[in-house]
Amino acid sequence: KSKAKSIKTNKDTNSNAKIDVAKKFSKSLTGEYKTTTGLNLRSGAGKSKDIITVIPEGKKVNCYGYYNTLNGVKWYYVTYKNDKGVTYLGYVSSKYLKK
Repeated sequence: KSKAKSIKTNKDTNSNAKIDVAKKFSKSLTGEYKTTTGLNLRSGAGKSKDIITVIPEGKKVNCYGYYNTLNGVKWYYVTYKNDKGVTYLGYVSSKYLKK
């Protein structure tokens, strides 16, 4: 089991959520993406994971190539900076992102 530390989320969000460690990397996934719908930023891959915050449609997220896969869907580990300047870390489904 990985000994990497989990990151606690910002106090304005789900403060009990711990971010899962990304298990895979692909340089081809790195870059800026836009959300194609309102999207939940989660603590890990899958709808059962804690919601950290909601990213509105059309907002930018940055992926550094790290991800996990669940049921054949890649969940990218991303950063998202909201309109108040708060940066969040978490996972979003790649199905709702456009490069």
